[in-house]
Amino acid sequence: MSLRMTLVASIAALACVATSGCGTPVSLTVKSYTSNPTFAVNSYLVSGSKDAILVDGQFTRGDAEKVVAMVKESGKTLRSIFLTHAHPDHYLGLDVIASAFPGVPIQATAEVVADFQAKGPAALASAKANFGAANIAEKLATIAPISQDKLELEGEELRIVKLTDGESASAAALYGSRHKLLVAGDLLYNRAYLWLAECKSEAWAQNLKGLSSLGGIEQVYPGHGAAPATAAIIDENLQYLTTVVPILQNATTAADAIAQVKQKYSYTGGGLLEYSTNIFFSACKKP
Repeated sequence: MSLRMTLVASIAALACVATSGCGTPVSLTVKSYTSNPTFAVNSYLVSGSKDAILVDGQFTRGDAEKVVAMVKESGKTLRSIFLTHAHPDHYLGLDVIASAFPGVPIQATAEVVADFQAKGPAALASAKANFGAANIAEKLATIAPISQDKLELEGEELRIVKLTDGESASAAALYGSRHKLLVAGDLLYNRAYLWLAECKSEAWAQNLKGLSSLGGIEQVYPGHGAAPATAAIIDENLQYLTTVVPILQNATTAADAIAQVKQKYSYTGGGLLEYSTNIFFSACKKP
């Protein structure tokens, strides 16, 4: 081999080491932070050997600060922050996190960014009024639309799976095919009451059924509830939708509906059930 070819091969080998690329599997670990059982909101730190991606950013200032502590304690370099969907329990804490990691981009799909920009200001004002301004971030974070269809972490790909309607108006999950993991956002809950206030339960069910097209899923990181979970929660969530939506449709009052759901399901996230059921009665219930 000539000296030039030897140098080229050496440089290529060094590049592979530096990027953990060249097809060499990188072990990904996922650490979670879950807020109190009233809402049981999850944020996830997906880490390689040295770098990390944070998924979702909590509701209150206090929970966001605990996420900051989790990231710092990991010793990893935070490369990006990804928002799965535009519900305030997942984004109001992002400004607190952004302040702790200046320069780290916060990204979401274009559809989620549009939903965030349309609803965020009102959600921030409402949260301050109802939960106290001291408990909520002062302002909204800046979230940019992502142009790629994947995130990369030390050579490993996390495919961005876009979702339309369902638990939220638009959303995205992250799928790692090599590791058979799904960071699901609120597409999936693990033994937590599902948020049914968007009036799109049929579309949500279709999104769940569509997960079979991704390939193998062994570990699921849900938007609410204990993590990780197995793919069994896909069917559990489908069964919940099939069982609970008729209860809400047929109950005479929201209080009666809540009582019936609690009889069938002893789940975490009581606030999710109470808030979403009241909204369901005002916005979704068919005459």
